[in-house]
Amino acid sequence: MKLVPKLKTPKTKAGKAGMIAGGVIGGLLALDLLALAATAVIAATMGSR
Repeated sequence: MKLVPKLKTPKTKAGKAGMIAGGVIGGLLALDLLALAATAVIAATMGSR
C-alpha cells in the first residue's frame, strides 16, 4: 500500500530526466549557498580578530 499520491511521478522519459536534472541543479545550488554561508562566517570570524 503506497500512501504517496502519484502526482510527482512523470510517465515519460523526458519527464524523469527533467526531474533528475532539477534535483541535481537544486542540490548544487544548495551546496553553493552552504559554501557561501560558510565562507561568510569564516570571513567574519577572521575579520573580528
